[in-house]
Parts: sequence; structure tokens; C-alpha cells
Amino acid sequence: RLTHQDVYACCGNDPMVYKHEGPTCMGVDVGAVLHVVIAERTTRNSLKVIKLARVDSFRDLHDIARDFGVKSAVIDLFPEKRKVVDFQKTENFSWFGCNYVEKRSGNIVWDERYKIIKGNRTDICNATHSLVSDPGRLILPRRNSEIEIFVKEVCGIAKVLDENTDTGLRMYRYKKVAPTDH
Repeated sequence: RLTHQDVYACCGNDPMVYKHEGPTCMGVDVGAVLHVVIAERTTRNSLKVIKLARVDSFRDLHDIARDFGVKSAVIDLFPEKRKVVDFQKTENFSWFGCNYVEKRSGNIVWDERYKIIKGNRTDICNATHSLVSDPGRLILPRRNSEIEIFVKEVCGIAKVLDENTDTGLRMYRYKKVAPTDH
């Protein structure tokens, strides 16, 4: 499980920005609100987050994408599949819905035709954990109120060994361990 200190260690000195020419990428986690992360790639394996936000509507996502020069984005396909598909049709940048496939392992599959990526949730969470815990791979804005919320959300899951009592199959999975886990 990531700790608050792991995430705070990623904070740099730059403030969160409110506009960017791009190119940037955007990730969106769907919950009671849409949890948005906007970043720019600094190297092949590292990112600099320039904006964290929580918004109420897909229309707000459109405005954020425009204001931050978003060129590619990924959003949870569920539970709002219809809204995600409709949103994809209105945007002029590369936009994919993310579908977690439990039995799939290895590389994420990018389906260009249907604009869906398929990947194993545990593998994706492992990669995100490494992005945060490996020094220098993730740079966050300096601490502010949005960072405080982000820290709680990122630390809201933990990797646990799950055993099926019927089959004896043991598998690591990430499970919610706090009120928020975006």
C-alpha cells in the first residue's frame, strides 16, 4: 500500500496550473464525481502532473481538455459506458474507455476500432504503484488542498493475497481499504 509520505515525496515546487498549451494526457476515474488527472510526459517512463480536479459532468471534461491541450485520454468505461461512448464521439483527440479484464495479464490491449483499452486491474495498479514509489518517475504539483485529497484517494487501496476457498487459487488483488480509492 502506498503511504501518504510516498505520495508527498513526489511533490515538486511548481504550483498547480490552470491552463496549458499541451500536449498533455488526461486520466479520469468515475465515481460520484469525475476525478481528473492531467499530466505531461517528461520522459518515456515519467510524468509531471500539472492539474488535479474533481468535476461533476462530462461537459466539464471537455472544457478541461480544451484548456490543457489534451491529446490523449483514458476514462473508466464503467459504470457510465453510454456517457463515455457519447463523449468520445464529440472530442477531437485520442480518447479510450478502460475496461478491466480480471483474467488478462501482461500488456494492455489498445482497441483502436472501439476506442477501448483492456488490461488487468492488478497489473495496472502495480504500474501506478511503481510510478509513485520509484523516485523521479512522478512529479506532482506542490502541496495544496487538491493534493491532500489526491493523497487520500491514491492511498485508498492495498494489494492483498486473495484465496478462493473452493478452488484454493491464490491471487493478488487491490482492494479498497479507505473511504476513497480513486
